[in-house]
Amino acid sequence: MSWLESGQGAKVLRAGSKLRFMVLTLGERMRDVALELAAQFDRRNNSSAQGDWIRARLDAPRVTDQLELGPEPPEELPARRLKRLAPIPPETADQTLLDRAEWHHRRAERDLAAQHLAAVRAPAPRGRYLRALLELDAGLEAGPALEQAAQVLQEAGDRVRYDCCRCWLAISSSEPTMLDQAIEQLRGCADQATVSYFEVQRAILARSYARKEGWERLSATMGDAADTEDGLLLGECLLTAAAWRRQDFPQEQNKYAYQAKEVFTLVDAPARVVDALEAIRLSHVQARTMGEFRKFVADELSPKRGLLRKRDGVDAPPEVLRFLRYQRGAGLIDTGRAAEAVADLRYAMEGARARDADAPQRAYYLAFAYHAAGMYREAAEELGHYMSWLDRIAELYPDSDKDMAERAHALLAECEAKAGLSRP
Repeated sequence: MSWLESGQGAKVLRAGSKLRFMVLTLGERMRDVALELAAQFDRRNNSSAQGDWIRARLDAPRVTDQLELGPEPPEELPARRLKRLAPIPPETADQTLLDRAEWHHRRAERDLAAQHLAAVRAPAPRGRYLRALLELDAGLEAGPALEQAAQVLQEAGDRVRYDCCRCWLAISSSEPTMLDQAIEQLRGCADQATVSYFEVQRAILARSYARKEGWERLSATMGDAADTEDGLLLGECLLTAAAWRRQDFPQEQNKYAYQAKEVFTLVDAPARVVDALEAIRLSHVQARTMGEFRKFVADELSPKRGLLRKRDGVDAPPEVLRFLRYQRGAGLIDTGRAAEAVADLRYAMEGARARDADAPQRAYYLAFAYHAAGMYREAAEELGHYMSWLDRIAELYPDSDKDMAERAHALLAECEAKAGLSRP
């Protein structure tokens, strides 16, 4: 199974201590590096021999249709966690692939967007633009990719996406004046929904600079979003409002998070529903009302109400169900009923991937539940998959529980002893 098929297209790879790339764009980056190195040799030698040779090799027919990357070490990417994405029909037209990639990207389904982009046969300006956005989403240095995308979009005459690209360049470099100018350019060629989306980003940027107009701008954009009937835009406004500092506006924070959850559910954006559910959880953490949140989770998991209620005969999306069951399991642990949490946490962990930010924490909670239920061998195996990540949890995730690794080692040692396991 290739990394793209297993949902790893948006995975970030590290090359040394500083360089980071996405699986999807690794081939393009390698090509760029090869051509740049060849150009350096040609400048020194005053010829084009190296560049000609490299271009001929890069343009030559493929030796094989697919060359899979080798697996990572088990502690980095447990093979049992990989999930194969549904294959894309080979006859799917490039235009359709790009449309679907854009559709998935708007819903924060980045692995599916990467899968569709990887299937595009001919280079396309829109494809380069979407790749740059995926790099930006992954927290990579996307400035050069956005600049290149803007150039090819301009050459192709795609003014709307070109202006959008200029907006993203301003956002990625935190340049309010540049963003103001880019949005005014965009206003002359794009629909209201597209402009309003970047108005949300302008409000966020204003807030980061402690500019008072940020909240007023966001409030106005929420009204515009309702007029456009674009559910994804309205949900984005509400989710942004939910994350705003409490002192910046008079309304209760979780009101917006609950509304965002409803809107994203209606427009079939499960990844954004999970984002809204996490915003709801954080609002209860800050308000110290976790009892109310646990009741909310129980209601949402009820087959007759909440998110698990069948809509048009369709079950709740699995990623939403995994989030809710993980939260129910964590709540059982927090209330001293860890042994009862095994089923929920095991279900939640089956869908987790090693690169998910909370995967080590989920593994620890599942091992804790296994231990409480007397399932010592299962606890030891679960911790074994993630121990190297747990050892580095403070480095990888600065906001995480710094003492979790120490507790995990003690739990592992106890479970191995009780299960009669010996380390190699």
